[in-house]
Amino acid sequence: MSNGLLHRIWGRFFINPNKPLQSPLSNPIDWILLKFFPIWSKKFHNWQMDRMVARTMANYSRQLVRIRAKFRQGKKIRVMFIACQPAKWKLASVYAALSADPHFEPYIGVSCATPTEGRLPREIAADQEKVIEWYKAQNYSCVSVYNSLRDSYSNLRQFAPDIVFYPESWYTHWKHHPYQVSFKALTCYVPYFTPNYQNLEIDCRLPIQRFYWRQVEFDEETCQIFSKAVQDRTMAGKFIALGHPALDGMSFAANETKQADQFTVIYAPHFTFNHPNNNCTMHLSTFTEFGHPILEYARKHPEFTWVFKPHPSLYLRLVETGAMTQKEADDYYGEWARIGKVMDSGDYAGLFANSSAMITDCGSFLTEYGITGHPLIHLISPKNKYRPAPTFARLYDTYYQVRDLDEMRHIFHVVLEKRSDPKRCNRIGALAGITGVLQNSGERIAGYLSRELMK
Repeated sequence: MSNGLLHRIWGRFFINPNKPLQSPLSNPIDWILLKFFPIWSKKFHNWQMDRMVARTMANYSRQLVRIRAKFRQGKKIRVMFIACQPAKWKLASVYAALSADPHFEPYIGVSCATPTEGRLPREIAADQEKVIEWYKAQNYSCVSVYNSLRDSYSNLRQFAPDIVFYPESWYTHWKHHPYQVSFKALTCYVPYFTPNYQNLEIDCRLPIQRFYWRQVEFDEETCQIFSKAVQDRTMAGKFIALGHPALDGMSFAANETKQADQFTVIYAPHFTFNHPNNNCTMHLSTFTEFGHPILEYARKHPEFTWVFKPHPSLYLRLVETGAMTQKEADDYYGEWARIGKVMDSGDYAGLFANSSAMITDCGSFLTEYGITGHPLIHLISPKNKYRPAPTFARLYDTYYQVRDLDEMRHIFHVVLEKRSDPKRCNRIGALAGITGVLQNSGERIAGYLSRELMK
């Protein structure tokens, strides 16, 4: 039996790199050791993790040699993008840049795109097929890495990728874990969200992040902050400053598309709202405070074109936590559909560029929409204790901050009803200071891969 196979068996049954030691769901061996030998258990767990990370890095060294030889021979490098909901698809510019390079063959591996618990297989399969059709409609080459009828995941090796891109560091099935993939391919992590808050626990300290070959960040300053935060020698050189692909469409759309005549307002709430049953590592959302008042305001102001752009997890989290019944959530979303438009896809660069203002508490949109230069009304949760990353701190200061209903009414009157934007000059100045981040990240990532493989 090969050493690699032994490591995969060991990892499958004795440790789950996705979950921390404190979780009794990690595996029964860890739970027993933690309960009866807590100090020794932690050391043993860390030793296991270190061994697996070391093996993963050794695998990458071998794969890099293999892929470089393939690159020199003129053979196409197969690049898989693991993707799920269209709303989380933010790597279009990377895909386009690799498609334009004759050395690469990009394609999308569509993973589980919808919640499966309590649903019939045929319902899941129907939703999965719609997601696949959406990607195909965008002219992407697609394969399915999830069998919705059997609720099972495919081993990525059967699709022969040389490089695999990951959009998120949670909900990763063991068959798709970078430890498993490292035996046949390199891995890159480019988060679908823009990590613009100093939430280091999810930005760079998740266990799975130790297993990636590379992790793309905004700039060198962010890379230095993350490297210092993890203090892990295996993470040295892992963070690379190449911007963020989600900003490519925003910056280019803002430059190339003129604002429409109609006054379009986007309301984009996050899912981390304040509720006893909503267990989140960070509370950005203000939905419980502002969700219904903003809907009521929209009813009273039909002169605006309204677009409801919720986080893709909001509906499910409202129902799961009991914050709303399913009927109440359906009614709420239905009312927005009656007043304006509900948008749930990830292809929103044109919408942002052509809109007039945004109301949001979503971390990613604070950056993505801010790039357009349009006024942004920032709903601030009292539980949000995170500060923006240094790169974007000055830009965030040019937003209109709202913490209660009185401030909401005042800001809405000034920015929406009077269509005034007194902070615009400051915002344009702040954007000028981060032009390096706004360069084409997709081309920079493709260029980085080419340079690495030409060595």
